[in-house]
Amino acid sequence: MLLTLQTGVFVAWWKSERTLDVHGIDTHRREAYYWLTVLFTFALGTAAGDFAASLPTHGAWSAE
Repeated sequence: MLLTLQTGVFVAWWKSERTLDVHGIDTHRREAYYWLTVLFTFALGTAAGDFAASLPTHGAWSAE
């Protein structure tokens, strides 16, 4: 779900601005797209880490 939301932000950002350049953020709309990207990227990274840690061959319980 998070990957779909992240992809949707990138598609909307590209369609409305015709750029994904983070160095040219000079409008409120571009800044909103940027922060949505940051939010979903961090959430996706956290979810992926939690998933990997829950696998039987990974995480704290695999060291026993």
